[in-house]
Amino acid sequence: PLEIIDGLSFVAPPQPFSTEAMSEVVQSGANWIAVIPYGFARLDEPEVYFNTNRQWWGERTAGVIETIKRAKTNNLKVMFQGHGRVILTFI
Repeated sequence: PLEIIDGLSFVAPPQPFSTEAMSEVVQSGANWIAVIPYGFARLDEPEVYFNTNRQWWGERTAGVIETIKRAKTNNLKVMFQGHGRVILTFI
């Protein structure tokens, strides 16, 4: 049987968020969240930069890991997308 995915894109916050935020996601009826930490590139440079201290907490590795932990604690499934392609799904 196919699983219905009721999901939300979880916007990376600038600072750590309260633990109630994931409860609100569940209350909305979602059973998945998408975690998409953004990177950036400089003009005329092919390298993508990420996990820098100039980025928001939710875009850095520590914030991504904590967001996924909080989602899993609330029985949410997580799709993680990085560098323009899906690289890992947590079921």
